[in-house]
Amino acid sequence: MSAGRQVNATALTQPGSRVSWAPDSSQVAIGAAQPGAWIGDFNTVGVLSTLSAEPGPPGWSVTNCGPVHDVAFSPDGQSIAVAGAMTGVVNAQNGTLRFGFQGIWAESTAFSANGRRAAWWGTDVFHGMRQILWAADVATGQQLGPWEWQSGRAQVVFSPDSRWIAAPGGAGIALVDLDNPQGMGVVAIDRGTLNVAFSPDGKWLAAGCWDGTIRLYAFPDIVPGPEVRPHPELQVGGVVFTPDSRWVAGVVEPGVGLYRVDDGKPRFAALADVPEASKVVFSPDLRRMAVNQTVGNPSIAGFVVLDAATGTPLWQATTSDRVRDVEFSPDGTRIAACGANADLTGFVRIHETGLEVSRQKVGAITVIEMSPAGTPFVAVADDNSSVTVLAAESGVPVARKPVPGGVSALGFADHSQSVVVGGTSGARLFSVVGDRSWKVEQIGVVNGLAVGGTAGEWIAVASGRTARLLRSLDGGARWANPVTHPQTVTRVAISPDGRWVATGCVDRRTRLFNAETGAEVMSVEGDGKVFGLAFGSVLVTANEDGAVTIVDPVALAVRTRVTRNFACSLVAVSQDGTLLATAWADNLVLVHDITAQPVEVRRVTTTSPVTSLGFAAGGTGLCVASGGPTVVVSDVRTGQDLVVLRHPKPVRDFAFSADGALLATACEDDVVRVFAAGPP
Repeated sequence: MSAGRQVNATALTQPGSRVSWAPDSSQVAIGAAQPGAWIGDFNTVGVLSTLSAEPGPPGWSVTNCGPVHDVAFSPDGQSIAVAGAMTGVVNAQNGTLRFGFQGIWAESTAFSANGRRAAWWGTDVFHGMRQILWAADVATGQQLGPWEWQSGRAQVVFSPDSRWIAAPGGAGIALVDLDNPQGMGVVAIDRGTLNVAFSPDGKWLAAGCWDGTIRLYAFPDIVPGPEVRPHPELQVGGVVFTPDSRWVAGVVEPGVGLYRVDDGKPRFAALADVPEASKVVFSPDLRRMAVNQTVGNPSIAGFVVLDAATGTPLWQATTSDRVRDVEFSPDGTRIAACGANADLTGFVRIHETGLEVSRQKVGAITVIEMSPAGTPFVAVADDNSSVTVLAAESGVPVARKPVPGGVSALGFADHSQSVVVGGTSGARLFSVVGDRSWKVEQIGVVNGLAVGGTAGEWIAVASGRTARLLRSLDGGARWANPVTHPQTVTRVAISPDGRWVATGCVDRRTRLFNAETGAEVMSVEGDGKVFGLAFGSVLVTANEDGAVTIVDPVALAVRTRVTRNFACSLVAVSQDGTLLATAWADNLVLVHDITAQPVEVRRVTTTSPVTSLGFAAGGTGLCVASGGPTVVVSDVRTGQDLVVLRHPKPVRDFAFSADGALLATACEDDVVRVFAAGPP
């Protein structure tokens, strides 16, 4: 899926004014109206419509509603708030009105994060043309307010906790506490505000002001914070926070500035060169921002997607049509733009962002792996006892093999040209391209396997109480006899250079074997089951008793231990062997620098047990999945989130490509998705 490719579009009879994405990223709602439509002219034609994110015809459309200035999908995707000649909430399935407000011409609307309330700002045509701000209970339609508030055109916003609504105006910022809605407070600003925004973490309120400043206030105490000035004279036309709440952006006529929330320092030295823009939005994955104009001076109509770290243009859609609104989909894979044609009709266009490289539905996924070298392939096992191999960059299946019984483990061998499978029917290998295959069935149920050696030429297999080392060439055993353990072997690992094999046994011992001879050279005893094994330049073993042991396989000695009073379930070692990540039963992830004695460099608390943990190749990016719909890659040295990947359902496993540029995820909607995880 290529960045900028248009995937769907539709024409509108009126200029598009606003787009809003459904929470599942499946479609957009569109409002359309002639710019400057006269307040009270309810007979002026407008459009309220929907369009799918995938190729296909438009959805439902309502054209007897008068001008539509703003739309907002509810968090559950069942309703759409509408601002215009028809102001209220409609059914998202067909556009029928659920409840509305007669005689009020609204300019903007928003839903609260919990979906319980919607808010509007507009003009009460029947009562002295006063400008008002109000909210409503979505379930009942009962109105809260109104509160009088003078503004040029106020975009109403909710705080992340759904308690407050805010709107800009000539006197400053209007603030209404919906838990105590008797009155309205005002944050006074001498020359007034044009737009406001809450940070996603709810700790900051930002105002884009007439005097060219962006003013930050600690919320809810309204303590003044940093004040930045993108331009010495020009007003700020749009203000927005990054999804991680660390940066705030503002649009002025020459372009876009991005500033650190803590101290107001700019992220890039000069404004991003996007003249005549009026809106900037950030992608959910943190790495991109979009602006409703193109780069250059003079620029032409369209929109541009910029690198959020540098302001550098990544790609742009140029057109003769003016873009009035642009929005990323909640999952970050699409971007929708709407606007006006030269003949005062309108358009909506949906483009790919390039975040999602490919996707393929394969069935309920039980195991996922990516090739460690060469062409990037993804191998997945599903609940139909089959293994599918996909070309990562296209999602096209290149092989699919039935495997009798269940599959417990997968790996790539032979320079990533073959896939090895372990399960109830033993171990087997098949080539990705070609017809070479073998199987070793007499060993019984395989509990685990690992591939090692410089070319992936050796396969360590654990089955029952035994461990053995097989040649990827033909499945033949390297050792004269398998090594037998006192109890069941539950874990197995092989060093990247193929010199060592490690096993974890129910007898609470981790054993290290010489890969050439099969001779046991060392063992480490714990007070609980062996839950995790990982090789880098060292061997790391994790136990149920809360002990993580770091072993030097060359010196055959325990280097050190990290201990806690909780079981350690997963371990991962960075490619250069300097960092160790551990996941614990109390939902804590710890990262230690292990170049010498372990030094903790990062800790992250998850809301549920970690299900998958791994470092990207060649860097300090750590990916964590904990059974939720969001997968995060963070820089463990700085603590910054690098990539946030959102899914429609929970994700329990993932795999990186050899160079760390791609990340494949196994989602509970039975879809394998491959994302661009490197620089945008």
